[in-house]
Amino acid sequence: MALQKVDYYSSMNTAFLRELAEGINLSFRFHGDKNKDALLRILQRKLDAEKMGIVFKLYLTCFEAKDIVQVIKPKGMSEIVEKLESFFSASEYLHEVTVGLRRCDLVFFSADHINAIEVKSALDKPKRALDQLEYYKKWANKVYLAYDVQHNKTVKRLTLKENGVGLIQFSNGRIQLINEATFQEQNKVSLFSLMTYNYLRKIARNFGISLKGGKQAISKRLDNVVTESEAKAFFRDFLRTRALI
Repeated sequence: MALQKVDYYSSMNTAFLRELAEGINLSFRFHGDKNKDALLRILQRKLDAEKMGIVFKLYLTCFEAKDIVQVIKPKGMSEIVEKLESFFSASEYLHEVTVGLRRCDLVFFSADHINAIEVKSALDKPKRALDQLEYYKKWANKVYLAYDVQHNKTVKRLTLKENGVGLIQFSNGRIQLINEATFQEQNKVSLFSLMTYNYLRKIARNFGISLKGGKQAISKRLDNVVTESEAKAFFRDFLRTRALI
């Protein structure tokens, strides 16, 4: 299995491996400037063969697909997107946005809000969305589950309303707001923690901040000079770089 891991990981680029190290919470030993060989050794100690396969699929989807694969939206998705865009009075929307090791179906920017939406079609299972929705709360102001009407009974049994998740039901292209999401203010420290090491370095350069140390060190310096509104703007730009389309 060790050889298989090396073969898989060796085909991934260093930037992705670095983000993977950040995403699985290796910050206690990871300081950002390690080369590819060092990153491979760290990750091979932490991920078994099954997890390695999942990560490799994520790499192919999120990093390679931008250039070599035409994204085909699920049937009816375009119509749903248009209606949600109107519902949120959105100035912009992003599709398939990867933050950490979670990928959000749709992100809508409206005024000063970031809305994260997980879409569950008739072929999906809403129960699998619970962990995803909780993760989106780390960076989105409002989190929604948009689901096909046939999942109505299943969704009612989930504790989504109690946890501040908004519910949007769709049927034959029509959408209906079942429950409004609770607004969550995000602070700059939490937003910095979700950005990649390379992106934080990019921001630091803009402010003439030292690039020494790892992600945590750079975040701490940025916290002293970047305002809350600037951090939110930077995070929106970061999300744009993480969107498939």
